[in-house]
Amino acid sequence: MGAFEIRDVDFSPIKTEGDEILAQGLAGWHERYPDVAVRQIVVWDQPARELVERSEATQLVVGSHGRGGFAGMLLGSVSAAMVQAARIPVNIARQR
Repeated sequence: MGAFEIRDVDFSPIKTEGDEILAQGLAGWHERYPDVAVRQIVVWDQPARELVERSEATQLVVGSHGRGGFAGMLLGSVSAAMVQAARIPVNIARQR
């Protein structure tokens, strides 16, 4: 199967919904941690690549739920890709 292009589709309602979901998920964190700078960016392509390319930090911190196809994997696909691509330390935070 080859790549294909979708034309004349308005994705703005989906982007708006993604922005709203992200804002709701981060609500209250700025008040709890006012010294932590956070940029809210919704990515529709490859999140690992975008995170690495946009990073100006000395370290990346990313969550991992590891819900990929292999039960018991230590890293999810995004966090594993970030570890491979990043030129700075990557801290993977897993939920207990």
